[in-house]
Amino acid sequence: MQFFFLSLVLKNAIHTHSYIENEKFIDVTERLPFTERFTWLMTASLSLLTLGVLVFLYKTIKQVG
Repeated sequence: MQFFFLSLVLKNAIHTHSYIENEKFIDVTERLPFTERFTWLMTASLSLLTLGVLVFLYKTIKQVG
């Protein structure tokens, strides 16, 4: 379960940051308008925040139990 969330977050982070075109990494944010860049940034931030909360809850529950 934990591995699934981690892989999902990492996959999203990699896809939002860059993609491969002609064997070169191109920053996606260069081509997107501001609103889409903002949306991708918020998505990535929420993914990392969610991961942090899950790790915190996991450690807290493990400590208490």
